[in-house]
Amino acid sequence: MTAKQRLIQGIEQAPDPLIEKVLDSLLKAKSARNRPSSIHPLAQFAGILSDDEAQELQVTIANEWKLVTDDSDFQYVDLPSIEKW
Repeated sequence: MTAKQRLIQGIEQAPDPLIEKVLDSLLKAKSARNRPSSIHPLAQFAGILSDDEAQELQVTIANEWKLVTDDSDFQYVDLPSIEKW
């Protein structure tokens, strides 16, 4: 049974209030898909790291940067400072 067939079967058995919610969700999803996004492409990744993971990643990048540059006074930004932006 395809997803479309299962959806139709589910709709046939669902109460009207639920069908209204499903229809509303479907229309919103279709509208969002057809609308060009004004959000920066990288914004989809916002919030996927915990603060600790972000801090660890930042330190790793800073350390790797030191390996490929002569910039001995390079310092990474402290995570709490980023939250103020």
